[in-house]
Amino acid sequence: MSVFRLETFVTADWHIGHNNISKYTGRDVNFNELIVERHNTLVAEDDLVIVLGDVALNHKKAVDTIKQLKGRLVLVQGNHDQAKYEWYLT
Repeated sequence: MSVFRLETFVTADWHIGHNNISKYTGRDVNFNELIVERHNTLVAEDDLVIVLGDVALNHKKAVDTIKQLKGRLVLVQGNHDQAKYEWYLT
């Protein structure tokens, strides 16, 4: 008998690529790398991850970071997100 594990995670406010976020929040200056490291420690490839907005300040640059993240990601557009709706679908 095999064991199947599937988790669902909900998170928000990654602000990937927002260089000044450390000034406003006290985050480490290498927070993009920390997001990937901590995310991948918790999340398996088949897990569902719902990101409730404020994914990235610069969405084009964020793609490389997001591609490193495990799981099946559902990105929701937040009030600081400036990418077009279609970006979240891809």
